[in-house]
Amino acid sequence: TEKEMIEENTSQLEPTSTHAAEVPGSPALKGSVKFTQIMERKKSSYFESLLPDTYKMHEIRFAVVLGNLLSFNTGFLNGCCLSGLVSFQGTKVSVAGFTGAYTNSALALTRLDMPTFGFLVAMIFSMMAGSGIAGLMTPQATAFHVQPTYGPTFLIGGIFLLIASIMAAYEVGGNYLFCFVAAANGTQNGVTSLFSANLIRTTHLTGTTTDIGLFLGQLIRGNKQNLWKLCVLSSLAATFWLGGIVAYEVAYYLTLRSLLISMVLHFCIGIIT
Repeated sequence: TEKEMIEENTSQLEPTSTHAAEVPGSPALKGSVKFTQIMERKKSSYFESLLPDTYKMHEIRFAVVLGNLLSFNTGFLNGCCLSGLVSFQGTKVSVAGFTGAYTNSALALTRLDMPTFGFLVAMIFSMMAGSGIAGLMTPQATAFHVQPTYGPTFLIGGIFLLIASIMAAYEVGGNYLFCFVAAANGTQNGVTSLFSANLIRTTHLTGTTTDIGLFLGQLIRGNKQNLWKLCVLSSLAATFWLGGIVAYEVAYYLTLRSLLISMVLHFCIGIIT
């Protein structure tokens, strides 16, 4: 009958239509994949929705957690060294940012204050040497992927802090114990820069503060592209500041032994990674 013929023709067309929808690159399949991606994005956290598609959430989460831990550590180290309590000579010196070291070394040279000039130049090159070790250990790095050389690099940083602690405890080497602390910060900052593609730098806040202001200005004008970076950098600044608060109390009670806390942290991270 005519009705049976129509049903037969319809049944023959259905598989063809279904097969067409499954052809790779077909509009139907593209639309289905895109819809699935949108639904998965809606199920994710708000912070994850801010990330570029090239980054994975677990990679960013690991980088942020490690970065904040190390930022706290540097804030702690810098606070201890600026307290004047970790040196038997009572010297107060920054081991994080080195902009002041460049300027003060230039001023010392103009005054012909060669001891101060030599010490500050040694501090600069110590920081540089620490980051150079990180580069030597990991000449080729992939962003947000832990390399097998990161662990040994942190162990080297821990050794630098151990040497600085011994120098402080036995009152040898004068202010040059700070050079070993600076070298440890160099290894740490080198690793975090390699791991995070220069997004996370844990030993100074000049660039971080600049980027926070920049991204806030963009956000006010409606540009949310860098909102996720703003969240990350703000947390780094907060943990660095918190490390300085803790350093005041620890340095007061432990004095010359304060650096041992950061040494233990470096060794633990080196063993874990």
